[in-house]
Amino acid sequence: MKVGTDGVLLGAWVDVDGVASVLDVGTGTGVIALMLAQRTASAGFAGESCGVRIVGIDIDEPSVEEAAYNFGASPWSARLSAQVADFKDFKEGSFDLIVCNPPYFTDSLKAPDARRTAARHNSSLPQSVLIDGALRCLSPSGRLAVVLPCDEASRLVYEARYCGLFPLRVCQVSTCEGKTPKRTLVELSRCETPSRASSPAASPAPEALAIQSPTGDFTACTVTYRTPKGPLKVHWWIEDQTCKIQYTAPRSAKVEVINPAAEMAARMQQNMK
Repeated sequence: MKVGTDGVLLGAWVDVDGVASVLDVGTGTGVIALMLAQRTASAGFAGESCGVRIVGIDIDEPSVEEAAYNFGASPWSARLSAQVADFKDFKEGSFDLIVCNPPYFTDSLKAPDARRTAARHNSSLPQSVLIDGALRCLSPSGRLAVVLPCDEASRLVYEARYCGLFPLRVCQVSTCEGKTPKRTLVELSRCETPSRASSPAASPAPEALAIQSPTGDFTACTVTYRTPKGPLKVHWWIEDQTCKIQYTAPRSAKVEVINPAAEMAARMQQNMK
């Protein structure tokens, strides 16, 4: 299966603060799990055995084999695992964070390829199963984070409220600034905020993210990584057809790094140790 934009958006956007365990439902190639392993790395070296535990599950055995291969080839292999499992029946442990880039096609023409159909049509993972599984597998303060088309995300939030899951964060994603959002990123939790306690129907003010500017340039993005010294915030943007990075490391001043990629990687590695 190919790596898609939706999964990358979710892996970069979801909040990992305070998370000790993660379940990636419908892991596919494992890209979201790998992104979260990188963002929660407790040290910048291969073979780390401590840190956040991340489990990827999928009903498709070839996908699990591919994810397991990718996990094993990563610097965080000791914290990553993949297994064939249906979320409907999954009961192995409690997780602080459940992430999912679920299939969302409903009552539409199915592909001749059974694997492609399962990956794209929600008959393999209905929203009711996703909500029930989250309630069963989340820790008391755990969160469910998903990416969906906007109308499907609204339906998920509506149904989740009646089951005891409430939106904590919402982000509307458009392909270009000024265009109608196409995707919604949402985090839900069973924990109520003061505003929701007084008004259960209240929702957080949505964030907005545009992938490209009207001129066709990619817009800026900020990703937070956890390090032993504290949070490392990395800000990416395009300027004059050059990728630039500015990061705020714990107890140090801001540093701007311009390509080449080798220098960027070396500086990030240094600040994550």
